[in-house]
Amino acid sequence: MKALRSIMLASWCLMVTESSLALMDRPWWVQPLEYDLADVPDLDVPQTDILTNRIDRSRTVVAKYLNNMSAGLDGFMVDVFFGEEVLQDEVGGSRIKLRYDQRYQDGRDAIYNTKISVNTHFPHISERMRLLIESEEDENADEGTSPRISDNLERQRYSAALRVLLRSTERWKTDVDVGVRWQFPPDPFIQFRARRFDQFGHWRLRTTQTVYYRVSDGAGEKTSLQWDYPLNTEAVVRLTQQAEYQLEKEYFELGYSAGLYQKLSGNRAMSYQLSASGDSQDRASFYRYRAAIQYRQQVYRSWLFFDVIPEVLWQRDLQYRTTPAITFRLEALIAQ
Repeated sequence: MKALRSIMLASWCLMVTESSLALMDRPWWVQPLEYDLADVPDLDVPQTDILTNRIDRSRTVVAKYLNNMSAGLDGFMVDVFFGEEVLQDEVGGSRIKLRYDQRYQDGRDAIYNTKISVNTHFPHISERMRLLIESEEDENADEGTSPRISDNLERQRYSAALRVLLRSTERWKTDVDVGVRWQFPPDPFIQFRARRFDQFGHWRLRTTQTVYYRVSDGAGEKTSLQWDYPLNTEAVVRLTQQAEYQLEKEYFELGYSAGLYQKLSGNRAMSYQLSASGDSQDRASFYRYRAAIQYRQQVYRSWLFFDVIPEVLWQRDLQYRTTPAITFRLEALIAQ
């Protein structure tokens, strides 16, 4: 326990110090900007190795993303550099995301978790169709799970779905997923999702409404509001609100978060996050609070990243006792 606290304190101090030094040479106050993509550095660097050319395709992803997202550099920094969900939705082409976590929490054994996500499109059949294969987050992972990636992949539950894009405009995007969870017995599902993009001054809002039916869980819906506000070319504030309702449960699962995402350099970034999770089972209340700092760095070219995430938790099942934790993460984003 003392060793974990010492590691977390050292990591926290190092991150805050580096972040502060990075801010000394540029203004930190609010500076909303009109972004000019002509100022973005050229991402096409000549490659001499044929194998590297085939693997290192995330440069194309970055270029397409910068050309298509009106949020400009702030959207790139949050969604591409931090590998957020928008990478799976807004960027064309096929891609694979592989994540490996080692997590240490006060009072528990080490937890090892692996997540894989495959998103494949069919350009010769239809630009509107995609095949999705994902492993589900194991939030209730057992303590002392195996550190081997192969063992983690074997014990996880997977799902496969065919996604069909129904409509795509500047402000609206709708799609439907039809798939199955790989388990016994199989768990088929269908999901309809609609997203709308709005601009209110310098605030950018993405509203997502999802309606689904799963054989195992029944029908449900999820509503999400995501607000982005650029402070300057190096930082953006993101506010998120989410509510999910399942007919069988008959109550809402609630989630709120606030984050400050800061770009330190061309290959390093930092985020500061606060979040609260709750439900309305008896009355609207929160059962989990979290404060975290995430440091992320490219360790190989533009597709391999390493993260250090020290955090503090306050959970109902632990009587809201202050619980420190730290996660080490290796993530690969390979795209074509």
